[in-house]
Amino acid sequence: MAMILFVLIFMYSNRPTFQCQFSNEVSSYLPTIYGITPTYARLAQKADLTRLSQTLMLVKNFHWIVVEDSEKKTKLVENLLKESNLTYTHLNVKTHKPKQSTASGVEQRNSALEWLRKHLLKIEDKKDEENKQGRVPVGIVGGMRVEMPIVTDGKITGFNAVWKPFRPFPVDMAGFAINSTLFVEHAEAKFSRNVQSGFQ
Repeated sequence: MAMILFVLIFMYSNRPTFQCQFSNEVSSYLPTIYGITPTYARLAQKADLTRLSQTLMLVKNFHWIVVEDSEKKTKLVENLLKESNLTYTHLNVKTHKPKQSTASGVEQRNSALEWLRKHLLKIEDKKDEENKQGRVPVGIVGGMRVEMPIVTDGKITGFNAVWKPFRPFPVDMAGFAINSTLFVEHAEAKFSRNVQSGFQ
């Protein structure tokens, strides 16, 4: 028993960083992917963020924007981000949600978009991007193993979503990717509390 405990402590304290590795030549062609994660204090918060951080380690050129629903940044999230070895930005903004609102993470997502706009304006990018947005499959969402778009001849013709399938775009927030130049071109775009949950 003592030997097992010792081995576990040794393995944990000397864990290597398993991040996606490419040659410098390949890395120079890859764009930076920004991911926004709103989070709030709860029993499973550390476990959820740890699990997500380990998945994100597999993505090259990833910048993680974590926004806490809090008056101030917490040590729990701060330490987790430092230990992740990911490139990250740690923000915080407290939610002051009206009773009738069902939308969640609105203030946090808007705070991340504001940071992203300011950051992107500092970066000179003269590339003419053709693809502005895209849809990717998401696992274990809305009661399904995989929620994804239905593609016909290279175009999205529908969605296999179960939760509120009558929405114009039944897309989970985790499965929607947008070219970051759109955030700069449309500075007025933001999340709203006046929009029903699932319709942002």
